[in-house]
Amino acid sequence: MSLSVEEPREGKPWLSLLACLTAAYVFNFLILRAENTGMEFWFQTLRKPTWTLPTVAFAPIWTILSGFLGLAAWQVFTADPSDAGGRKVRALILIASYQCLVTTWAGIYFYWQQRTPALFICGLALLVAVAATWAAFKTKGSAGWLVTLSAIWVAYLVALSFAAQPPA
Repeated sequence: MSLSVEEPREGKPWLSLLACLTAAYVFNFLILRAENTGMEFWFQTLRKPTWTLPTVAFAPIWTILSGFLGLAAWQVFTADPSDAGGRKVRALILIASYQCLVTTWAGIYFYWQQRTPALFICGLALLVAVAATWAAFKTKGSAGWLVTLSAIWVAYLVALSFAAQPPA
């Protein structure tokens, strides 16, 4: 049994772009909901390193990177039609898995305020982000660069999750 990705119909690539962006922004919405729950109070009480970005920067960064991931998924989806079942499917699964893991991290870290499990999930998300980046590059270079930006962000989140400590 072989998995395959059908190419969008000729003349309607905007429909697949809309679907990819919609999926990415659903994850973005869930991340921002969890983040807003814990950002105002709990996150403010943590002892954070000096390199922590201002809290107002998180939502715009998530929103931009979510758009990049949606665009990357669309570029992978519409890439080389001769590779309907191989690299494209792996790249799409890895991008979606990465988004699921980052959304889970946000819920565990900000909503449930559980640092240790969140750090584990975020570290796993970083590994999947690296794999998604590699798979996206193998499918279409520009998609790889879009995923790379998100992988850099999640590397920052891993470091921040590790460095931020409960109040003394």
